[in-house]
Amino acid sequence: MKVVLSGWRVFPFHGYGGLEKYPYYLGKYLREEGVDVRIVTSLSKDNKRSSEYDGIKYVFLRPMIVWKKLWSPWILLYSLSLAKHLKKEKCDILHSFENTAYAYLHFKNRAPTLTQPFGIEPFTAPYMLGFRNLKKMYVDIMARHPLRYCISHADAVVSEGDFQIKELLELGAPKEKIFNLPVGINLSYIKEKLEDIKLSRKDLGLNESDFVIISVNRFDPDKGLGYLVDALSILREKLDNIKLILIGGVENERERAEYKKVVNQLRKYKLMDKTIIAENVSEDDLYDYYALSDVYVSPTLQDDYIMSIQEAMACGLPVVSTGQDFLVKSGVNGYVVSKRDPYEIAEAVLKIYDENKYRVMGKRSMEIAEKYGFESIARKAVGIYKEVLEEKV
Repeated sequence: MKVVLSGWRVFPFHGYGGLEKYPYYLGKYLREEGVDVRIVTSLSKDNKRSSEYDGIKYVFLRPMIVWKKLWSPWILLYSLSLAKHLKKEKCDILHSFENTAYAYLHFKNRAPTLTQPFGIEPFTAPYMLGFRNLKKMYVDIMARHPLRYCISHADAVVSEGDFQIKELLELGAPKEKIFNLPVGINLSYIKEKLEDIKLSRKDLGLNESDFVIISVNRFDPDKGLGYLVDALSILREKLDNIKLILIGGVENERERAEYKKVVNQLRKYKLMDKTIIAENVSEDDLYDYYALSDVYVSPTLQDDYIMSIQEAMACGLPVVSTGQDFLVKSGVNGYVVSKRDPYEIAEAVLKIYDENKYRVMGKRSMEIAEKYGFESIARKAVGIYKEVLEEKV
């Protein structure tokens, strides 16, 4: 079986976030299931047309997207390049992410195609929902319509879980074409990294007595990092030993603007001495930071899977999150709190600290994370591919 995974940004060529890592890890473990995998993506900074990483062949198509100010029109141009490419390089299954299959789905003679929209952000992101007039028209044409088309015309629509099905149905997905495929994590790699920690608290200027919060996100308004800074200002009044590690991607103008906003907020509250900011941390180094932290906080405004929550859980951290109750069980491995409420975030962190729950909750996090290894996710994906192929016969 030959499968093409198509995402316009993928690890390690476009960043280290969950959206980038998902196609790579899925491809890695599909290969272990005997699947012939190609990852097709947009151009990276080195302008190569092909490469190989960790045994996976990557093909790069025009245009270069990640560092553009506006992504949507460039993704549509990429979808045209993908469609032309797949006319030449045939495959048995196209597993596409976001809108990348838009042009290919207009072809009559095409391979069975899966669309995986991830968090459906063009419909739920606050910055897009707030658009009016010409901006709203632009978003409708460049983002909403293409995604609706992909969802309604694909042979299968991949949902991250039951929580997403209602949205997919509203966007035109036939119920019988929806398949659940949770976001996974590379458990074996994480366990290997945790056995070889090179970074210490001392290296970062932290004391062993410090209570360390960590949050790993791209610097994006959807991640709600401003609310975490607000929560830190509250926690400082209760815990003198509180510290925050912020790890995030800063790859484009939008992320740079959010980064500056967060830094200015930290300065306003005089919290820079309580905060360590690390940009674009490599996958090899990331787990050192998880290992020396005490609790993970996700102030996200999104409701979908957050890979960094799963990674933190696999590293034995309790989690305070503004959602994701399919991962975070209140009172078991952390607490789910309200969005945009720094007081609830602070209260949940204090509860974990005061009752000395972080070790017990961290152990439960590890147990829950075991369900999300990419080994099992890849096997489930193969089952979906086979079912889709059988329906096409």
